[in-house]
Amino acid sequence: VQLAGEALDLAGSTARNPRVIASFLGFVLVGLVTGGIGMTIAFALAGEGVEWTTGIALLAFVNLGNVASITPANLGIQELGVAALAVLFEYSPASGVVASVVVRLSNIVALAVLLIIFESEGFANRRSRIH
Repeated sequence: VQLAGEALDLAGSTARNPRVIASFLGFVLVGLVTGGIGMTIAFALAGEGVEWTTGIALLAFVNLGNVASITPANLGIQELGVAALAVLFEYSPASGVVASVVVRLSNIVALAVLLIIFESEGFANRRSRIH
């Protein structure tokens, strides 16, 4: 409990630092732009020519929809949301489903690559080395 309290104190003092806040917002912005470009590529793979700014808007709406998960990993819900958003942006609903599946699969591949890198670097045993 004491360790948790110290961690919260550290987090609180760090969060009040303007430089930390600016860095955090910068990373969020970079993530949104790169994710939007990824969504644009996913729609291109689905056969739709989506502009990168539209890709960012679609990703932002998807992220808002993922705040509350109705199903595990919002499986099916995210695809339905992207399909509906695709229609709002005058694309086919099927391209929205395909784009959402492409984004999911690319995230799974990226996670697998990171797990392989972490395992090869010995990050899995890092906690035992700290204590």
